[in-house]
Amino acid sequence: IRRVHLFTSSLFAGERRQARQDLARFQSNISDYLDAQVLVSKTIEVIGSVFDSRSAVLYVMSPAGDGSWVMGNYHPEPPYLTERVFHRIWPHFEAHPDLWASNQQLNENKAPADVRLTLANHNVALVVPIRGDGRPTGLIVLGPKAGRRAVYNLEDLDLLRSLSGQLALAVARLGLVEREKELAAESTEARLVALRAQINPHFLFNALNTILSLISERPEEAETVVEKLAAIFRYTLQAGSKPFVSMQEELTLVEDYLSIEKARFGENLEVECRVDDALRRHPVPAFAVQTIVENAIKHGLERKRGGGRVEITAGTGDDGEALVTVTDTGIGIPGLFGRSEPTRDKEPFFGIGLENVHDRLRQLFGHEDLLRIRSSPDGTTVTLRLPERRPENLTTPQPAGADAGNDPA
Repeated sequence: IRRVHLFTSSLFAGERRQARQDLARFQSNISDYLDAQVLVSKTIEVIGSVFDSRSAVLYVMSPAGDGSWVMGNYHPEPPYLTERVFHRIWPHFEAHPDLWASNQQLNENKAPADVRLTLANHNVALVVPIRGDGRPTGLIVLGPKAGRRAVYNLEDLDLLRSLSGQLALAVARLGLVEREKELAAESTEARLVALRAQINPHFLFNALNTILSLISERPEEAETVVEKLAAIFRYTLQAGSKPFVSMQEELTLVEDYLSIEKARFGENLEVECRVDDALRRHPVPAFAVQTIVENAIKHGLERKRGGGRVEITAGTGDDGEALVTVTDTGIGIPGLFGRSEPTRDKEPFFGIGLENVHDRLRQLFGHEDLLRIRSSPDGTTVTLRLPERRPENLTTPQPAGADAGNDPA
């Protein structure tokens, strides 16, 4: 009998040691989980397995900060501790975040009768509050142990407290990650709104001057310019602050813009546009191509006597990227003269428009080198590289000029 007792004691000690090792291994890797639901599901699975619980459930405040809860369970059995039941006991534990145990020798929480009855009716043996940043953020709720005479002990409680603290930190970290994503998105959106605010007055000033100069001599052409200007503003309103549009939408915007500029420049502005049909649905950052074309006109051709030519091409590179190239025959960018390699990062000569495009490309795609520029006294070539990544927020607005026939689609 003594040998059997020693054998079983040794076996249980080995199992407890293995369980502690499994728990320690999980805790060392807990920061690797970047999704709240995956984190919660894995945590409760480890808890249920390590502590040999018949069932277990875990509720944690969502790191998104929207008031919702993330829930995971382990071997759920009736009566289930649903979210509705959880919300009946949560107000008490939120106000009194102490450990509760059905075993009065372990209990630290003087729960009121209605809470104790709810826990008893759902066969709860242990409730471990999760505290984050000094306040309760969730609960670990365990049923009895699976073993016939097995019970939770002080060592179990210490391990669970340690794990709950680490879980709170992991969830808080996910909250910071979510906030970082939100700020990046807000920054991208704010930059787009700022760019639109910059573009619209420039369009309006030049276009209205062009219209005034055409009304008396060429009224039909003036009417066309008005239609194009209206189409541009309708498009900016419909596209909203969405970061992406289709290539077709962006190039239609560019064509409308160039129609106005051709009316202003007359024969001094030549335009050619060649687009691979396969790319017409490809997502492109809103206003990116238009900004590059506007820079070619404003800083390249406007300053050159006799005007010049703008060529826009859209095709696919050897590595599968979409490439949009804008080439002008303007005065060039002196700071780039003589360089053997194109720019790959932000340059001192970047104005608000190019800086905006560069920063949005970095935020949307995670690369610094997607805007490349070569220049000489004979003109400038800007290449916009668009990696193979179809964003979820690609806009598909209604045709901006549906009632005009040839306005943005």
